[in-house]
Amino acid sequence: MPSAIAVLSTDNDVSIPVGAATVIAPELLLTCAHVLRDGGYARESGNQVRLRIAGRTEPASAKLLDAPWIPSSGSEWPRNEDLPYKLDWVALRLSEPLARGPSQLRALALSDAGVIIHSFGFPEGHPEGWEAYGRIASSSDFRELRQLEAVDQRSGIELGFSGGPVFDEKEATLGIVVSRSRPGSGDLLAAAGFMIPLDVISRIFQESNVPELTGIRIEPSVVAKYRRARDLLQWAEQRLQKNPYGAQRATPLLPLSLAVSKSIQPGEAFSQIEQLHIGTASGLESYFDLLDPRDFCKSQDRNYYVQAPGGAGKSFFLYELILTSVTAGVLPIFISAISARKSIAEVFAKQTTEERLRTLFEVSGSKISFSSFKKASEAGQEILLMIDGLNEASAEISRVVLLIENIRAQYENVQILMTDRMSFRSEYPDSFTLATISPLTADQVLRILPGEFASGYDNRLLRIPFFLDLVRESGPRRVANRKAVILRYITWALRQDDSAQPAVDPESEELLSLAKGAFDAYAAGKLEVRQGNIKPPGDQEPTPLARLLEAGLLTQVSSGSYRFRHQLIHDCLAAHGFTSAKLPADAANLKILTLDRRSSDALGFVVEGLEKAQADNFIVEIYDWDWGLTLSCLLETRTDSTDALATAICAVIAEKLEDTFLHTRQRTRPRLSALKRFIGVEAEWTSVQDIVAQLRAREALFREERLRRWWLAFTAETPRPELWHALVGNDPLSGWSAAAALRRVARGEETVFEQLAVLYEALKSHPEAASHLTSVRWRIVHVLGRFPQAISLLLDIGFDPTEDPDVQYGAIRESIEIASAGREEEGRATLGRALEKLNARGETLSSRPLCSFRKCAILKERADQEPAWWRDAYRPVLMCAAQFAKRFEDEYPQWSKQIDRFEANERDASN
Repeated sequence: MPSAIAVLSTDNDVSIPVGAATVIAPELLLTCAHVLRDGGYARESGNQVRLRIAGRTEPASAKLLDAPWIPSSGSEWPRNEDLPYKLDWVALRLSEPLARGPSQLRALALSDAGVIIHSFGFPEGHPEGWEAYGRIASSSDFRELRQLEAVDQRSGIELGFSGGPVFDEKEATLGIVVSRSRPGSGDLLAAAGFMIPLDVISRIFQESNVPELTGIRIEPSVVAKYRRARDLLQWAEQRLQKNPYGAQRATPLLPLSLAVSKSIQPGEAFSQIEQLHIGTASGLESYFDLLDPRDFCKSQDRNYYVQAPGGAGKSFFLYELILTSVTAGVLPIFISAISARKSIAEVFAKQTTEERLRTLFEVSGSKISFSSFKKASEAGQEILLMIDGLNEASAEISRVVLLIENIRAQYENVQILMTDRMSFRSEYPDSFTLATISPLTADQVLRILPGEFASGYDNRLLRIPFFLDLVRESGPRRVANRKAVILRYITWALRQDDSAQPAVDPESEELLSLAKGAFDAYAAGKLEVRQGNIKPPGDQEPTPLARLLEAGLLTQVSSGSYRFRHQLIHDCLAAHGFTSAKLPADAANLKILTLDRRSSDALGFVVEGLEKAQADNFIVEIYDWDWGLTLSCLLETRTDSTDALATAICAVIAEKLEDTFLHTRQRTRPRLSALKRFIGVEAEWTSVQDIVAQLRAREALFREERLRRWWLAFTAETPRPELWHALVGNDPLSGWSAAAALRRVARGEETVFEQLAVLYEALKSHPEAASHLTSVRWRIVHVLGRFPQAISLLLDIGFDPTEDPDVQYGAIRESIEIASAGREEEGRATLGRALEKLNARGETLSSRPLCSFRKCAILKERADQEPAWWRDAYRPVLMCAAQFAKRFEDEYPQWSKQIDRFEANERDASN
């Protein structure tokens, strides 16, 4: 048999073998260096080594190849003590190649522990060879050797097996025998052997620069079992060398690490992640454990939700994980939410977890098929399921998370990692560990940019791999912010002369054409731009399109359709298109800029491109639309702790920290924790009254007219006329501050209640249907939540089908707040009235007002901290609302989850 190859000594008269050899190619063999030393061979490249090959009558020979990995010792082989075991091997080239090579060369996998192996050697008394059997130990030792445990006393590894092959049950070659250990005199165990795994040898192959060896590839075990894994492996290798859409990366590959939060409180962890990335606090690294891809593959008992800003390297970390997990014997599955996008809705048209998962594999274009995944799971194969770009599934986020929980329950041996670039998303499974991608270190940045070059840049920006890449690629030019870096890069990509360093002209035809195309694509809900939208007038050669493709800024995805190198570039250009066209910051355009809340980055780019006063106005408009995205925008664009607008917004939102309902408090705390510097809070939160007192002492900060009006409203101690003017005014920041102040200073006053009721009715019947009037009615409803006598009015508003859904939502919410704050008899009566309304008119409610019943179900983290009667009284209301919510299939998983929490929380309290 070809594997039975004996290494003979230099003495032509002696035919007794001194060791064995392993076939790695028809013309290449491996054996141990100490075998050649024992056979009398000098260490000289080109020496002929005598062999005996089974099936050949004449002795064979092979040429010794250079072995630069073995420590230098002249023409002699090193002594055993001077030769590390993992380097104790050499390669030989046969004079006459074998008819065939090995069936397969593969690396060890985690699943190989305990597998029975066999080897062939030439122990004393068996000059024709002898077969030995063993069992692979669970892990390699500090020498990178793997022990081959004896299965009985008669078939263990003996002297004469060194250099021989180690085969698995399918005849794949796993390594070569290098040594053995003898039992003690009283030990009944047989001798154990040790092998050098082929994956250890393969690493040395690739570093050796010996031409005959560098082409030998040791196949990872996962690739051997699942052939499509090779496609995924090659794809990941290409992505690590290039940008996602084809452009060569400018920076060398820098190792990325997962920063795993040590905090058990999600809110605190979110805050630490944001501060880590924006660089507002030092020493935060101590709050995280760092895992590189190799460490990650050892933590298979944990599932991770990875939240990091755009450009942090989330996808590249996953590409590295693909390579590392394959080497570790783990089957990687890569699901791209960007590839699936709106097709994710097709997943939830299916009924079972298996059908949904199969469809998710299909719509995302997974290189590993669902059938391979299922086969691997049934075989007990360790699997790493990676879902990249969770923000692209925002419309389906709750259903995706529920699917992930079902996957974990239904399929064993599956570890899951999800990535997301949305700040503070709380909709992830409770069993997942929160993590982020650690920013690059200063040393890593300095490896790419010389010190004097790096010193002029925003250090925080350069620690993000994407922006470091752009700065390095487009040349030295001082920049102010993210938008400036990207526009500088695009200008560089569009240059006519490769040696030129053109200045950025935001009003150039080429940039404006790109910006309009990017905005129009988002308006259509797409990431792809059409050729007609990115081809400005002119006959220059090469065309702008050709230059962008050549620079890797764009890649063609279909005929006439292109995608930007990174979505941040699209975000930046869409923002530039918005500001250049002087579009209004209304709800429609804000939805376009965020791809309907999939990302807040474009909002930040708009702020970066405006003058301070205009930027402040824009942020206030965002605040009136979505306060959560406002805080994300402030995190990225405002670093000065004395920024008056940021202080005002954070102070207003701080009211939510004392909200009646747990949902609001949990949503608010992590966001404000990352921004507490603006309101002078360094440690734990104080009360809102304390924050009001602090800001009264900072009056000088709010000199600008708008902020002065806000300050007067926020710090008011009585329901003075300025509050009423602010409440009904066009400025949403002052308006909501006035509402918060009225809740504080006029609680329960009958005169104020009557004024609010009259004002609401007047605005509701006003002929002008301006959007700001809707916002004013919502503010009034918010104030009414502090007036128990308003319950009838609030319930009427909440179930009024002619009212705006946001106002309905607020009215129902405030009526539930009144119920929770009253005595049991009054609270039960109020909830009973709400239930009557639900039964009679629940079908008329849209999803927005209906979800108020879900969000207001839980008051405290523990049911035993709530009024004793609350859960019993609220359960019928929650269950009735949930029945009506089944009409909104996309949102119903959130109801199921809240009901589970409601019931589990109560059981815990009763126990």
